[in-house]
Amino acid sequence: MRGIAEGGVNSGMLPGAAEGDDSKPLLPPHILALTLDSGHLAFVYAKSSEEQGEVNFVVSMKRIDQKGIRMEILGKSIAVDPRYTVTPAFVDDWLIESDELRSRALAVAAYQDSFRMYALHPIEVLERQLREGLPLNPIKEEKSFEVKGLIMHMEFLHPSPDDQDHVILLAFVIE
Repeated sequence: MRGIAEGGVNSGMLPGAAEGDDSKPLLPPHILALTLDSGHLAFVYAKSSEEQGEVNFVVSMKRIDQKGIRMEILGKSIAVDPRYTVTPAFVDDWLIESDELRSRALAVAAYQDSFRMYALHPIEVLERQLREGLPLNPIKEEKSFEVKGLIMHMEFLHPSPDDQDHVILLAFVIE
């Protein structure tokens, strides 16, 4: 296995996808989000290599706080919106409905007193970024929040299936 350097996205094209061919997805169904002691939020996914049996890991990083592990620095925990959507898909010319994970938000907490919510771009925007040769940038916007106490855990809850406008974040905080 080979890694691709920080922020690196080679050409963004899968083997066999012609330039301008919008029918083949450039991203896998899941992207791993990690917080690092360096103060970065890393987005990682695997991409097939042109060499048989090899995989490249594509890493895109965003600085979210300063370096280190202190109580007030973001990176202690991360939560990802579990939104599933039902979308039409074609398999062998048959129209089917497929459940897809389309996370709309993620949250990153410090050990105490603050967390930050990130609104994420839809998958179509991420695909367009790669087709245009841009680095992967899943974050659309962000907002910081202050809470008083130790943040023990955060988890997104499932909103009603017909509610496309809200995310629900549950945070366990000890004052």
